[in-house]
Amino acid sequence: ARTLGAAAAIIALSVVISPQITRSENLQRSLTITTLILAVVGIALYLFAFRTSRETVERDAAPVSLKQSIGAIRHNRPLVLLCLSAVFMLTGMFTLQTLQVYYARDVLGNADYQIVLTVVSTGAVFLVSPAIPKIVETFGKKRAYVVAGVITGEAGIEIGNAATLSSVSYVQL
Repeated sequence: ARTLGAAAAIIALSVVISPQITRSENLQRSLTITTLILAVVGIALYLFAFRTSRETVERDAAPVSLKQSIGAIRHNRPLVLLCLSAVFMLTGMFTLQTLQVYYARDVLGNADYQIVLTVVSTGAVFLVSPAIPKIVETFGKKRAYVVAGVITGEAGIEIGNAATLSSVSYVQL
């Protein structure tokens, strides 16, 4: 649910921000105002959620100290690899979003295409998410994770070289 909510928010943001890239006379000011508005709304929603929700989880274990957490991470190679892959995935995602702006504005010649590119790339989350349990059941967690990582990496490389692609090829990726 969080992934789908984040994907919907990314699409909504692209609809708000993409027109500013081409239509704003002072892009820095426009994006700063948009960021400030979104920050205030985000903080207000966070405070609303904090005040209106109550955690009812019973905890049987004693609290874990920071030293214990770091010690556990140092000796847990799969967790370290998972954390590193999450950092690389986030780096790739942010790079993709930046490349989409470049590709829409400088290659396709219209920053408004950023909306379409975002819907296509983020829309994949809505298509793939329901299939993940079946994929994991069929291939196993590790194999599904590695294959998805390879596919994502290859797609990222292709999109990174998108200046040589036609818009139809980009959408097909």
